This record gives sequence, C-alpha cells and structure tokens, in this order.
Amino acid sequence: MLKDKTVLMYCTGGIRCEKASAFIRNETGATQVRHLQGGIHKYLEQFPDPESTTWRGKNFVFDARGATGADATQINNTKDACLKEENVRSQVIDAKENVTAEDAMTDKMVVGRCLYCQTPHDTFMPSHVCTVCREPVMACPPCSSAVPEYHCADHFHLRHCYYTNLTCFSEAQLERQTQELQALLETMAVGRRFKQKRKTLNKQLDKIQIRLDEMQSRNMDTASRPAQGLVNCRNCGTNECKGDCWGFHGLKRMKVLQEREGETASVVTATSKTEPPTTLPRAKRQSANQRIGKVKEKERLIEELKSLKMCLPPSAYRDAATGIRIPPPVVRSIASTAKGKWCGTSIESVLANEFADLSSSEVLANVIHHGLLSVNGGTVSNAIRNDNSTQSVTRGSEILRNMDVLRRILHWHEPPVLVPERISVQKVVLSDDIQNECLGGALDDAVIYVCDKPSTVPVHQAGPYLANTLTHMVEGQENLEPRSLIPCHRIDRVTSGLTICCTNPAISRLIQGRMGRFPDSIEACRNISTKQSEYNSSSLAKYSWCDNYIEVDAGVDVVDGKNGVRSVSDAGKPSQSRFQHLYYDAESDTSLILCCPITGRGHQLRVHLQWLGYPIHNDVLYGGLPVPNEETRHTERK
Repeated sequence: MLKDKTVLMYCTGGIRCEKASAFIRNETGATQVRHLQGGIHKYLEQFPDPESTTWRGKNFVFDARGATGADATQINNTKDACLKEENVRSQVIDAKENVTAEDAMTDKMVVGRCLYCQTPHDTFMPSHVCTVCREPVMACPPCSSAVPEYHCADHFHLRHCYYTNLTCFSEAQLERQTQELQALLETMAVGRRFKQKRKTLNKQLDKIQIRLDEMQSRNMDTASRPAQGLVNCRNCGTNECKGDCWGFHGLKRMKVLQEREGETASVVTATSKTEPPTTLPRAKRQSANQRIGKVKEKERLIEELKSLKMCLPPSAYRDAATGIRIPPPVVRSIASTAKGKWCGTSIESVLANEFADLSSSEVLANVIHHGLLSVNGGTVSNAIRNDNSTQSVTRGSEILRNMDVLRRILHWHEPPVLVPERISVQKVVLSDDIQNECLGGALDDAVIYVCDKPSTVPVHQAGPYLANTLTHMVEGQENLEPRSLIPCHRIDRVTSGLTICCTNPAISRLIQGRMGRFPDSIEACRNISTKQSEYNSSSLAKYSWCDNYIEVDAGVDVVDGKNGVRSVSDAGKPSQSRFQHLYYDAESDTSLILCCPITGRGHQLRVHLQWLGYPIHNDVLYGGLPVPNEETRHTERK
C-alpha cells in the first residue's frame, strides 16, 4: 500500500521516531519517510485551533500533563483528571448503563478506546496500571469502578484469576482463581519460552495458598473483607491513592518512598532505642555457572561421563602399536536450545542445514520415524517422507520458536586421535606469597597443571570430541573429578604445545589476566608500508614495527567451512596479533616466537604468521613444513 510512496509522520523528534521511520522503509517499501520539523509540539503551537489542524487525538507525554492536544482544553493535568474521574465514578457505581460515551470524552477528537468496553476514551490515569506488569491501561470511569484491579492487553486473560490484593475475595473465589491458574499452567507446562510465565503464575498460586491458610486459621468471613468497589493501589496498597506513589511514569515516587522510610525510621526510634532496625541484606546476583539450571546441567553431564566411562587416562582405548585412541561408540541424548537464526524455520530445514549427518532426507526420515527426535519433550512425528511432503509435529507446529529445546538420541562415534601412553603433566603449586597477594588468601587447590598437549587432540569438549579431549584424559590420568579441570587458555586441535590448566576458577582468572599482557605498549608503534602475501589478496591488511615486536592488523575469514580453513581477507572479521622473537636455532632453521592474540578469531595466530611469511613448523594446513617422524614432534624444553 505504501510502496514507492512518500510517508509524512507526526513526530516528537526522538529516537523512537527514527526507529519507526526505518521500520516503515524496510517493511512497506516507502521511498521517503519525512518528519515534522520541530516535532508535533511545534506543530500544535503553530496550529492551536482544532478546526485548522489535521491532528486527531492526543500526544502521550511522560509528565504530569498526561497528554496534549490541539488546544488548551486538551491538556490534561493528571491530578485534575483524577479528581474528575472520582466524581464520575461516584455517580456510576450503581448505574453504569446511564453513562454515555460523551460523558467519558474529554474533547471532540477522542481516538482511543477503553480496553474493557471499547467506548471512546483517551485518558491514561496514573493509578490505572496492570496488576501483573504495571503497563498503563486505558479504562473509562465506569469500567474502572467495576474492576478491583486492572489488566493490560497482554494479561487480559488473567483478569478473573490474578490479583495483587487478595483481601477482597472470599474463600470460594480464591479456590476458583487457583483452578483457573492451574489450568493455564497445564497449557504451558513444557518449553523454556514459557519459563517466566510459569514462574509468575506459580508465585501467584503461592500467594493465594498463603491467603487461604490465613483465612482458615482465623475463620475470616465476608463481613471482615473490604468493599468490592474500593480499588487498592498496585504499589502502596491504599484505596485513597491517586497514582502519585507510582503510576506509569513514577510521579513523585521517590518523594513518597522517602517519606515512607522516614515514618518507618521514626516509629522504630520511638518504640525501641536499644535495638537497631534490622535490614535484610541485598540479594547478590549469582554468576551464570552458579545458577540452579547450570548446576543441575553440570551434575547431569558428570553422571553421564562417569556412566559412559569417558574420563579415562590416554592409555585406555589406545592401540599400543599405532598410538591411535578410539573410544567405543555409546548411546547419548543431546539437546540444544533453538538459536536465533532457527526461529521461524521449519524443524526439517534446521536439521538438514545445521547437522551434516542429517542432511540426507532418507536418514532424517528414519530418525524421526523411530522417535529419536523430540521438541520440548514431545516426540516429532514423520515430518519428512520420500515424496518430500510434510506433516504436523507434536504440539501442532513445524516451526521452531524462541527457547524451544530440540533433543536427539544418537549413536556417538568419536574421531580417533594420536596420543602417547601418558600425557606429560607438571604440577606447579603456587607459593603462599602469590596466594596472599593475588588471590586474597590461601587456597586448598592452588595447583597449576602444565600439560604437553599432543597434536590432533582438542583442549576441551567440542563438536564430535568428548572422551578424546585433553581435559578429560588428564582428569582420568591425575584422578581428578570429571569436568573439574579448567583450561586457562586453549590452542588449536592440530597444534601441539604447553597448555596451562587448573581446578580453581580464581586461579584461572589470575592466569588469564597475566597472559593478556604484552611486554611493550602500542604507543611505540611506527607504521610501515603494507605488505602483500602470496597467501591472500587483502589490500587492507598491514603490520607495524613496535620497538622489539610486530603487530599484525589483518582480517581473518573462513575460506573452507567444511575443513575449517581460514585466510587473511578484507571481508573477514577484524583481527590483531603481536609477535616477539625470542630465540633462533640455526641447526633446525627455526625460531621461538612469543605470540599474543589481541582478538580471539579462530586460527588467528596461525593465519597471521602464514601471512607474514613465517608459518608455524609442522602446521601443514597453513604452509608449515611437515616433521619427518614422530620422534621430533616436540622441541625439547629446558
């Protein structure tokens, strides 16, 4: 409808207007979107007469005016509007049918409607906020006098069962609310995207149960309850409040809260001068790894590793003649939460494009047919057949949505790795001085594990590797608890070298902070001419000499996604590395280089050294010369 047209917008001149303009251009194809110069405020000042303006309605503002219109009669003061509404409410409590639409109008150009009865109404009252989320609610005086609390459009389905003030309900009414909430919970029992909704409804059920227990213990009858017509404020709980204590934009909220704290402090001082007031400690947000969900997931993985015997020393599952380690295949149940790019995409499309072993339609159909695939706990039906026709999935949808959990049962086969019978591990105990100075005191597990990682072995669990990882093999070799070894850094799977690990997160953070430092500062850099390499066609890549080290600034991009090969490219992600020469061995014509990645791109150091013309020895993927035999794989370290 708006494609190739010019759109004129009433605008307040804020950032939301710019976002709305971009949205209109992207969604409708409009060629131009123009705003009013000076915003709608200047427009209303220039055309104050309602007869001479094309403006209809009112402009919502975040102050005591509430809304502004085309003339002075349309400017609503919040307190005046509250008093006017109270007068109307007192007249219509028992005769709602006598109120016409004109009684609720504040001017001749009302474009809003009451959420409850759909009559014309355009006045937001500070006290009319949703009892669930505090969203402003448009409610006319007759409807506001008939409901104990308000519910916005998103929570309108809870208007019969969710209330903050439970003192105005009888025991039978509370029981009815409990039944309705439990019925709603059954419809959202599965799925992480319903997690917050389930939490909100369960909290309300707990409040109702507490109220029922109080009523049963005190034998409260209906005569002791407040009148149904009195509306309690969502914030302060009083029925005399006009919304100034909270409202939808916090009118005088700070002042009211300070006065309330002052009254509480005076009462405590007058009643007890010897006992100080007790204050609850402020709740501290737990880190991601300490939350209940993360802790339970870690415990489940540890039990799985123990039951499947995945944390064993490198000598287990290793062929003594060839040195190749191949763990036996096992049956596993793996799960993944829907990624952002999966949302709105069919399940079969995600499986075929994201999982290489399910790219064949026949294999995928076989997996679904045997019930090896589920979404949010519900088994997926045969969504794919040989004729490429689709059927519905359990839960009545084929489209993945946010927070959906996709789970699959599979036969787990790990790729082989080449490992020695025992991985060289040196334990370094941190001195008491280092612990006291850097860690704030002595620790029970102040030990650093320096591991000589073999080539072909990944540092931690990733992709198809589980048992054939450095951390799990060292845990089995050193008799550590599964998933207790923390790598302080990582090196690529095909790269061999020293890897520092520990079992204490504080030590890991300490080492990572020290490893991020480089001997010299970047201020000493002096740019030199850009160097081109035979391995790439980048025109933006460059390096700089900085006293005694080189800094490389060259983007890294994936050129072979299947094999994970990367190269320097103008289209790649920005990448920076620093290299310092430490030692040259004339006999082997090799050098020892100190490498410091400023950014963290995959294969960054290897790609940058290849671009400089000095690839890593034995890194055949990026131009390094292969080592002739296994015995000379590692350089002896003194």
